[in-house]
This record gives sequence, structure tokens and C-alpha cells, in this order.
Amino acid sequence: MLEQQIATSGDMGFIASCLLYGARKGHYSFNASNDQLVRFMQQEVRSIITQQNLLDKRHAHALIYRVKSKRVALLIVADAGLPSGGIEIYALSVAQKFQGLGYARQVLESALGHYIQQDVYARCAPASYKMLALLLKLGFEKQACDGEYQLLFRGGLSSADLPVSSCINY
Repeated sequence: MLEQQIATSGDMGFIASCLLYGARKGHYSFNASNDQLVRFMQQEVRSIITQQNLLDKRHAHALIYRVKSKRVALLIVADAGLPSGGIEIYALSVAQKFQGLGYARQVLESALGHYIQQDVYARCAPASYKMLALLLKLGFEKQACDGEYQLLFRGGLSSADLPVSSCINY
């Protein structure tokens, strides 16, 4: 069973290794071989952990998911920065040795359950075809392309759409 906790500065190495591994595979928008972009990514993660903001000042937080005290996944969620509001799945990464075991789905289902009443956005790189398929299975719809990236959207449910026992207040 996955345990979730807010990332701390002690998780910085795990987060950086997950993001760098994903970037080398083409899953993120920064080039892992460009030292300047890697430093920018590290500053962004440090800002998220210490100030709960991206460098562009949008609210964000990083969550670490563990199984039996081992870090297996990372999720960074940020305000979408749109006038209508919403949340953006900024980054999702499963540590290399834990991939293919269903952890990405568990992380996403947990997050989507938490944000059930909010619009949620995601962006997938071409190399992220597995993530794209998972997001579509979880109710996201393709909205547009931003260059090579596929933009996805899942509308939030109003409290009137939920059974009384399912209403979650955050």
C-alpha cells in the first residue's frame, strides 16, 4: 500500500534522480544533458519544497509515495495558472526500479480523488505514450497540442454531481 507524504529537503536527491531519468527518456520538457536547464530544474524543485511555489510563483507541492519506507514515486501538483482555476499535474515519476508495477495509476487515482471537484490539466510529451493512455483511461480528454506535447483535461465534479457519501471538503 502506498503511503503519501509532503516532500522535504531530504527528498531532493530522489526527486532530482526521478526527473533526470524521465528527462533522459523524453518525458519532460527540459534537456537532461544541458547543465543550465538541470540547475534550473533543481532550483524549481527547491522552491517547491521550501516555499510551495514554482519559480513563476504558482502554488505547488511535491508528494513522495513510499511502500514499506522505500520511495517509489513522486507527484508535483501546481495551480494551473488559468483564470478559471484548476490544478496541473506538473510531474509524475515512478523510480526506475519500481516502474511497471501499477504505482503511477495508484498515485494518479489518489490525486484525482483528492481533486475530484477541481478541473485537472496534464501535458504529455510524445515519449509519454503510456502516461497518455493512463490519463485517458482515468477520464482525461485530449484538448490540444502545444508543439509536440498533448494537453489533456479532466473536468471536476460539482458537489451536486456527487453522492452525499462521496463529498469531500478540502
